[in-house]
Amino acid sequence: MSEIEALVHQATHDESGYTIERGFVDSYCYNAEDIARKLLAIFNQRGFTPDDESIIRNSVRDPAASLLTSTLFLSQLLPWTAPLIEHDTSRRVIFLKIMWGSL
Repeated sequence: MSEIEALVHQATHDESGYTIERGFVDSYCYNAEDIARKLLAIFNQRGFTPDDESIIRNSVRDPAASLLTSTLFLSQLLPWTAPLIEHDTSRRVIFLKIMWGSL
């Protein structure tokens, strides 16, 4: 499994994260958001390949993937993920689009 595959799988399948304490209000950050920012830097540096596209598409279509973290992940990578799922009509991706607010 490549580094990209491992990161995408973790972002879309793992709902863990951490709490950020901010005075009176704490917030929760999912690891998927951090992974997406890391991938954003990688894709900005070396570009977004057809292999990357396939890895992300397959991962968000996986029935075992978390809908919550998949949505967070996709929304952090909009320049690449919006065109990737724009015409996808699978039930799972349609649900992700609804959660994402693009339908």
